[in-house]
Amino acid sequence: MDLEDPFRGCWDRYDRAITHRDEALKVWNEFVSHDDAYTVGLYMNKEREGVGRGTLKVWQDTTMPTLLPILFGEYFYNLRAALDYAVYATAIIDNGWKYPPPGEGVLQFPICETPESWRANAFRVAPLSERHRGWIESVQPYVGGDDPKVRGIYWLNHFARLDRHRELRIVGGYLAEANPIVHAKPGSVVTFDRMDDEIFVEDGTVIASFTVTPWQEGDEVEANPQMGIDIELKDFILGRPPEAEWLRMPIAQRLFLIETVIHSEVGRLEYDCLHRTRSKYLVTDWPGFNKP
Repeated sequence: MDLEDPFRGCWDRYDRAITHRDEALKVWNEFVSHDDAYTVGLYMNKEREGVGRGTLKVWQDTTMPTLLPILFGEYFYNLRAALDYAVYATAIIDNGWKYPPPGEGVLQFPICETPESWRANAFRVAPLSERHRGWIESVQPYVGGDDPKVRGIYWLNHFARLDRHRELRIVGGYLAEANPIVHAKPGSVVTFDRMDDEIFVEDGTVIASFTVTPWQEGDEVEANPQMGIDIELKDFILGRPPEAEWLRMPIAQRLFLIETVIHSEVGRLEYDCLHRTRSKYLVTDWPGFNKP
């Protein structure tokens, strides 16, 4: 521990997380750029007399790099560690620069979904001042009465825990956009069914289905999926509450917002302890805060 710069470890962890994130996205972009990464197929069948049923499907034909879940797991681990390091550094300063600080073996930044869980984990921040304990409680996922999953800090803890205890579940890809165009013989009418706007690419995932009228066996039908596939963490999509609009942003933007939360929380504690901070996301309505 560098007592002249007790928050340095927090920023080292944060910077390391960003390195992992950038590398993970690079690995994904290289994978998805290959022509054989995904294959699209069109299938036509008779639905009823004079009407054809078309189904447009996509397959992941190449195994996704195993490095991806490892990189994302390390990304979330290091962001989570930055918060824990911040609690440790704050405990040193709140106790008169005592090193090691009281309770060093249990110090942690609790992330709790219920008030009961917070009370059960309060001992992890007990050595901190009342002011700093209050700050940490104020950003807990349960605070405010919303679904805890609205908070970015919930997702940080969820994925860090998921990776630590099992595995980071990354699906082959997520259909970020799809605007299929179907060409049938002149005079035919193409009618699309309602398309799902949350489509994970697995084995033979349906992109779109439609009817062609009139249609009979042998009639030529062609389709262009006009699709874009992005990397996705399945839990992000399956577990998001409808009111969390930010969870409908592209994944790179979601990760950036989570990073901003971590950056600002570490910065808030650092500034209050040292009257200076490296944080570039300065929240100017903090009590007594003045940008240095």
